[in-house]
Amino acid sequence: MNLLSASPQPFWAFDFYWSQIIQFSIIMAILLLANVLRRKVLWLKASLLPVAVIGGFLGLLIKYLFNGSPISIANLMIEETSLFNVDTLSSFTYHAIAIGFGALTLKGIDQMNQGPMRKKPLAVKSGMVIVNSYLIQGIFGLIVTSILTFFFVNIPNYAGFLLPMGYGQGPGQALNVGDIFQRLDFVYGRDFGLSIASIGFLAASLGGVIYLRKLKNKGLLKTVEDTSMESKEESTILEGNGQIPLVDAVDKLTIQVAILFFIYGLSWFFIYVLEQLMRQSGVDFLIRNLIPLLYGFNFIIVVFAALLYKVITRKLIQSKIMKRIYTNDFLLNRIAGLAFDIMMIASIMAIDITLVGDLGFLVTLLVLVIGGGLITYFYLGYLTKIVYPSYPHEAWLVFYGTMTGTASTGIALLREKDPYFETPAANDIVYGSSMAIPLGFPLLLFVGVVSQGWVSLLIVLVILSLIFTVYHLILSKSKKKQNLQ
Repeated sequence: MNLLSASPQPFWAFDFYWSQIIQFSIIMAILLLANVLRRKVLWLKASLLPVAVIGGFLGLLIKYLFNGSPISIANLMIEETSLFNVDTLSSFTYHAIAIGFGALTLKGIDQMNQGPMRKKPLAVKSGMVIVNSYLIQGIFGLIVTSILTFFFVNIPNYAGFLLPMGYGQGPGQALNVGDIFQRLDFVYGRDFGLSIASIGFLAASLGGVIYLRKLKNKGLLKTVEDTSMESKEESTILEGNGQIPLVDAVDKLTIQVAILFFIYGLSWFFIYVLEQLMRQSGVDFLIRNLIPLLYGFNFIIVVFAALLYKVITRKLIQSKIMKRIYTNDFLLNRIAGLAFDIMMIASIMAIDITLVGDLGFLVTLLVLVIGGGLITYFYLGYLTKIVYPSYPHEAWLVFYGTMTGTASTGIALLREKDPYFETPAANDIVYGSSMAIPLGFPLLLFVGVVSQGWVSLLIVLVILSLIFTVYHLILSKSKKKQNLQ
């Protein structure tokens, strides 16, 4: 055997990994272009659209302009030519959301010995806000499709259950549930779910911009360009009391990234172990439903792991075993900002626009997305004033953006009002998402029930309404307590 003929391919060879790097470079270039457009084009600047949102739709346009052209970078191993690989874009989004939320969760350790603690996020109430947004979308969706099914035979009565999946939970869950429905008798199940999720980005952006314009007209909003950190001393921001120095044997930013990815690795290992245990159990429900749910909500596991790290770190500091604090809020904010910008632009660019020439599909889709968007807009406007009286606008922006688009959309809108995450709003959506899993678990269980006929659908509708009423009454008590005080 000739050993020379078996020599490995050079590490600089243009393969699929180079493809991912080039796609990432193009995304960053698009983000820079979007920033220039946002600052120089007057109507874009006046629109208050976040730079990442502008970049996302600009990238989406570029993706479709080059789709099928002779220029092919992404799909080196696929026959179809395209400039971007949707799987790669989805992967950027998937990992960026976990990294961003992990960075936000790690914040606060460096303030534990610096006077009063910052206001803690309202985890349980935030979870109820999220779940009630799911529920009101689900109730509205089921009522709409229960009526429209009598006019359009291709629309099943349970199709409206895809509204909270597409709006509230994003493209991934919309695709999963839509595929389940399509395997039953909903011909357009996957396309319908993805269409709702895709329009959700537009609903989030449009509703968010309208709200931001209202704040600006009332003098309650300064654009990101008008804000700065110049009033704070850099030494205080980057080298707080008891923290490691900015530059030591290892760079301080390197420590932040190392801690964050260590936590991310542990989270993946935990999910992997749970997956293997479920597969060994042989329970079909666990394998088909809970395993995709675990991987789909990996950022929730990352949040729990980061919380565990904070608890252990605080115990070590209190016992004097650990002498210095290794995390820094300012640097973690910067990491989270980078992750959310990448997540926002990649998630929009990953949208697969599918046109279906079915009248029932289009009419049902329009009624659901317009009505669902309006209901979410006004219901969250009511709830956030009650639950978050000291920062209702920041809370509305992050919750509305998340409940119509994705968490990345909510963070992008929030950064227009609170660019440095000075309010607990960002953490509210992080911790609230964690609590929403046990509080809203019945919603996912009903996916396999709601399609079993009219009786099952009515039972699901009644149960959803009861849960919504209970949570709403609990949240409304916040208003009564405020009035008493």
